[in-house]
Amino acid sequence: MPTPNIKVVSYQVRQVIADDFGETFTEIETRYRVVDADTGEVLDDAQGYGYTSAQKAHRGFAYKQKHHPTGRKNANIKRRNQRIRAWLKTHIDIDWDQFSLTLAKDNPDLSPQAIRQLATTQLQLALAQLPADDQPNGT
Repeated sequence: MPTPNIKVVSYQVRQVIADDFGETFTEIETRYRVVDADTGEVLDDAQGYGYTSAQKAHRGFAYKQKHHPTGRKNANIKRRNQRIRAWLKTHIDIDWDQFSLTLAKDNPDLSPQAIRQLATTQLQLALAQLPADDQPNGT
């Protein structure tokens, strides 16, 4: 998935604060959030609190994209893998553990690496039957 075209936008937060004497004050702060410039989708807003500066918004968003496994790319990979697993469950009647055990029982001279290679080959043949948009691409 391509990197989104991001921009940082500001917005006003209005807070009503009551002091010890019962008087209330309205405080207005400017906060910042990261949005996708093309779609307007909010990508990061500091868990709803907003960033206190545009620089902090850029820095926080960059950090989250680099260091957190829940980023957009990983979410897309998770969704694709879930679709692959669902397709395999409905279209392939092979118990991979049983398949490996049967290979090992029928061919006691095969090494674990050879058994893994045979199972991998069978899985690749099964994955080749997937629809084009669900084909793994090595990521």
